[in-house]
Amino acid sequence: MLKKVIFALAFTTVMMLFAGCGTDSGTGAGAESSTAGGKTESSSAGESSVPTSGQTAFDAAKETALSDAGVSASEARFTKERQDWEDGVLVYEFEFYTQTHEYDYEIDAATGAILKKEKKSLSVGSGPGDNVAGQISLDAAKEAALADAGVSASEAYFTREKLDREKGVLVYELEFRSQTHEYDYEIDAATGAVRGKEIEPIAGGAAPSGSGSLIDSEKAKATAAGHAGLSVSDVVFSKVELEREDGRPVYEIKFHKNGMEYEYEIDAATGAVIQYEVDRD
Repeated sequence: MLKKVIFALAFTTVMMLFAGCGTDSGTGAGAESSTAGGKTESSSAGESSVPTSGQTAFDAAKETALSDAGVSASEARFTKERQDWEDGVLVYEFEFYTQTHEYDYEIDAATGAILKKEKKSLSVGSGPGDNVAGQISLDAAKEAALADAGVSASEAYFTREKLDREKGVLVYELEFRSQTHEYDYEIDAATGAVRGKEIEPIAGGAAPSGSGSLIDSEKAKATAAGHAGLSVSDVVFSKVELEREDGRPVYEIKFHKNGMEYEYEIDAATGAVIQYEVDRD
């Protein structure tokens, strides 16, 4: 009888110990699951918040530059928006113009502090005038050049469209062709006035073979932007040029959006994307 009691007590003790271990194990598993859950949640939050946070920081940095410059978003025309490293510090670099000034900013990407800024006055001739709305658009500059050349939009195809500065004056550099001539124009970006032009007859009195079937620069820009999942109005173009690669006409296009730089080669005859690259600015 005593043996049975001792056995029962021993069995009960073992079962209690086993149950206690199971509880501890469950608590441990629960802690581990909670920790893992914490890690998963943190990782998930990190993955989802990085682009959002980064985009917010980029937009906030842009607003900081505009606010410091005392310029509204509608007044500014950005020609550079990129993320870069300067002496080990991640920064946002912005360049933009108004009708009267050029601005260059570096914003600390982590703190939003202004690390560097530069402001330059545009020379007389590019300042305020009758055009109180500010800098003219690229389309307006093209219309001014075509009107001066006496060429209709349907007759011309553009091989170069670039916003640049010449001796402190912001200008549109435009090159285009008709069936008989090549044109090179500089249009004042503030006033729309023709600052310089060159007109040369095409040898033989006709455009190069196959030029009549080439797509225009607007189509090439739309193709490149669309391939990137963007629209022409979303981006800032820094290069649109018609070149020859291995004997075939190709549009070389470069544009920027939210710290990214896109480079495209578009077949000028077929409109197909030949190659492209996307990099951080």
